[in-house]
Amino acid sequence: KQTEYQPCMMAAFNQNTFANKEEVFGLKDAIMHGWYSVCLAEKQFEKFSSERIKEIAVNFISPISLPSSSTFKFGKDKADSISFQVKSDQEEKVLLCGNLS
Repeated sequence: KQTEYQPCMMAAFNQNTFANKEEVFGLKDAIMHGWYSVCLAEKQFEKFSSERIKEIAVNFISPISLPSSSTFKFGKDKADSISFQVKSDQEEKVLLCGNLS
């Protein structure tokens, strides 16, 4: 069994150690968990395609602040892989991108 070490989650158990989240991570807002945002992107893809996803490769570029809204875009690349991006509607920047196959 593999365990993923996530300091954000460890800090949640140690709330009394730090006055606020900015002291630990430099974040001013709450953020969406990265893999949750990938699942939402996958769900959006499945609404528009009958293709079954077997593998996901993702690059987490920037945290998704909450509350916020974002746009999911996808298309096929030269290798017949489906590339995708999640962009912030507020800042017009890419938050995460990757490939679905």
